[in-house]
Amino acid sequence: MSSSESDADEFEYSGSLVFNGVYRTEITEDVTGDSASEEKLREQLEQNLQPKFERGRPGNPSKGYRSLDLTEYAVERDEIDEDLVELARGTIDQQYILEQYEGNAEVVDSDGNPVDAQAGEFVRTPYETYMFWNIPDYMFLKGSVRTVKKTAPEINGALRGTVRQEALSFEYDFLLWLLYNYYNDDNGFGQNLHIHRLTAAKAEGSRDTFGAANQVDESLNLVRSTSFIEAILQRKMPTMIEGVFNVRGYNLRAKIYSGPEDDVKNRGGKVWILAQEDIKNASDLSRALVALRFLTEVADLYTHWESLDKTDRYIPPTFFTELRDIGRDEGVDIQFALDDLIEEYLDKRDEDWGDYDF
Repeated sequence: MSSSESDADEFEYSGSLVFNGVYRTEITEDVTGDSASEEKLREQLEQNLQPKFERGRPGNPSKGYRSLDLTEYAVERDEIDEDLVELARGTIDQQYILEQYEGNAEVVDSDGNPVDAQAGEFVRTPYETYMFWNIPDYMFLKGSVRTVKKTAPEINGALRGTVRQEALSFEYDFLLWLLYNYYNDDNGFGQNLHIHRLTAAKAEGSRDTFGAANQVDESLNLVRSTSFIEAILQRKMPTMIEGVFNVRGYNLRAKIYSGPEDDVKNRGGKVWILAQEDIKNASDLSRALVALRFLTEVADLYTHWESLDKTDRYIPPTFFTELRDIGRDEGVDIQFALDDLIEEYLDKRDEDWGDYDF
């Protein structure tokens, strides 16, 4: 992909490609009907996203939706592959804006020094969330945690009664399953998603010598990172993994986070697509569409993982003894017992010690 020339009609988004809302969606039958075409369905759903945004004023702040016109931009750009054009056509794309006005705020210049302000001046704060809904299956909300917390209830409320939504948590056993498959070189998940390498992670659990969380950055091979191995073997589970993925021919670097325990129901997990690899020099339009393709494939994979039998969904406990051996090969003398960790995964898989030769 190449960077397109900037002009007045260029598709743009603000901020990074950080998605703090990841949802599985199901449209109720009374909305679709048996004979509803995809175009008609899209029209019906977009009509529910009201009101349309118009700028407000102090004392009367505004909120509402603004179309991003993703399909129109994609069709007009030669740089966009047909696969991504079709993805855009199947996506409802809206920017949701929620205004707040604050008075009596100190006004400063770029150096932080107070400057004269007119009496009655207000500070306008727009909370903006980009909604990409790959109908009928998944919805992704791009925005900061603070912004998504404020705007997600508004978006959900507009669709209540017509769409059922479920936040995808990307729970730590899913991240551990990705790591296990990567370790076994079984890193191709169907035709569309592959792991090239896993390079960073965060593991959290009970406090020990290293604290309650262990962070591993820029490892050449995450599976051979001794600090990460020690964290996992001490029952700290991964809450983030980072790596280079290939999605339908595009290489990109992304971080996948488990959902926060205090807000999993509302927001689910988090995905951050970095502006690196094949999308480093790409236009905002190309970046957004490749990100949506990746998000869709990851959500599909998570849905598949949830459907697996227990012995396929949860990693075998022998993986932990293999990690211990790798740690020892790397020069770390791991002496602590693994019995409790092994017992946990035997229970998850409905197995017992006699099923393995430890």
